[in-house]
Amino acid sequence: MEQSGDFVFTHALERTYLAAAPQPLRDIALLLIETGLRLGEALALRWTDIELDAANGEKLSYLFVREGKLRMRAVT
Repeated sequence: MEQSGDFVFTHALERTYLAAAPQPLRDIALLLIETGLRLGEALALRWTDIELDAANGEKLSYLFVREGKLRMRAVT
């Protein structure tokens, strides 16, 4: 029988994990969960890549991901 590599991280598992995780692992886990970043992407972040205050009239803050799984292409 073929086994699937899929794993569903449910909200219940998330709560259990975050309650048990020590700092700073809890903060990193929250960042990954809330942003969808991969671990390598999160660990590569610099403070200059993070804008917590909304800019240019925007309502949300942002993260700049320098290196991701997908390569960025110029859009013309």
